[in-house]
Amino acid sequence: MDITATLDAPVAPAALFAWVDDLGRYPDWLDIVPRAVAAAPHPDDVGPAWSVDLRGRLGPFARSKRLRMVRTACEPHRHARFERVEHDGRDHSPWVLDAAVEGVDGASRLT
Repeated sequence: MDITATLDAPVAPAALFAWVDDLGRYPDWLDIVPRAVAAAPHPDDVGPAWSVDLRGRLGPFARSKRLRMVRTACEPHRHARFERVEHDGRDHSPWVLDAAVEGVDGASRLT
C-alpha cells in the first residue's frame, strides 16, 4: 500500500527539514510513528538506524509493528528516505518512508 500526504508550513525548507531527517523526531508530529529510538549501528548500514514502532488504523482495525529503519538517502534541506533494514538473516516486507521538502511561495511543502 502506498500513502502520500502533504503538509504546507510557513517556514523555510531548512527549518522544516530538521523535523524530517531524524526519525527520532517523528513521534512528535506523525501519528503513525508513536516511537522511534536510535538503534545500534551495523557495518552494512548506509546511514543512522532507528528502532521504530509503526501504528496504522483502518476503521475499527488497528495494527502495530516494530521494525528497524535506516536512513538510506539524505539530501540536506530537500530529501530524506528511510527503509527497513533488518540484520537477522530473515526475509522481511519492505517498508519505506520518503520525505521531500520544497520551497513554495516563501514557505515549505513536505510530501
